Amino acid sequence: DKTKWTKEFIICIMSECTELLEQLPYFKHWKDYSDFKTNEKEIKFEIIDILHFFLSLCLVWGMTAGDILKYYTAKNQHNFKRQEDPKFGYIKKKAKKRKK
Repeated sequence: DKTKWTKEFIICIMSECTELLEQLPYFKHWKDYSDFKTNEKEIKFEIIDILHFFLSLCLVWGMTAGDILKYYTAKNQHNFKRQEDPKFGYIKKKAKKRKK
């Protein structure tokens, strides 16, 4: 069932994102991180875990590697267009000069 597995994989991705955050300093604003050592190997493992569940989610929806690239490219182009077009609110419109 796509809905069930979609929810399951989203929860897994969220959990792995939390684990990734915990590998970084300043995850908890009240904690003293002055002696914190970033473990690059663990960070990379958490990123791979996220990728694993992301790809599993893609498989649930029948996406191939080509589909992922196609949809990513299309969405990326759309996002850039939105950033360049003031009607989307990402860039400020130039104020019109008032006549005196």
